[in-house]
Amino acid sequence: MRHAILYGIDTRSKDEVEELTQLLGAERILELTRMSLSTQFVGPKIVWYRKHEPDKFKHTDKIFTTSNYITYKLTGNFVLDHTQAALCSPFYHYDQRAWNEELCELLEIPITLFPELKQSYEIAGTVTKKAAEETGLAPNTPVVVGKSGLSVNPTT
Repeated sequence: MRHAILYGIDTRSKDEVEELTQLLGAERILELTRMSLSTQFVGPKIVWYRKHEPDKFKHTDKIFTTSNYITYKLTGNFVLDHTQAALCSPFYHYDQRAWNEELCELLEIPITLFPELKQSYEIAGTVTKKAAEETGLAPNTPVVVGKSGLSVNPTT
């Protein structure tokens, strides 16, 4: 739908950080996410995208981080580990280790945009035939969810 919006260097969501902080309150954000909001996080960027590119947003099916996009391309599975999900603040509820459905509804962000959550060491799936052809990796190689991306069995 669009080119990537980068984590750290892209500060376009500055106003959304302020709006979210006013709407939810700084203490409530800390309670839910264990972090203060900043332009570094994915959440304010998603709110910016919904607000500034509504036609594209309406047609968006999934929101990816870099790591879960690679996992998706390798396995076809839309998953993310909890560590990376925390960077989607304020949409990740730290204590519940889940996406915050209430907040998604309040901010009109479909929860279906977010991937399934797993532990970083869990298997996301295996390398598909198509991904194997494109990368040279062996088909059915297990891929872990975590940021490290690929887990290769040294005996194969």
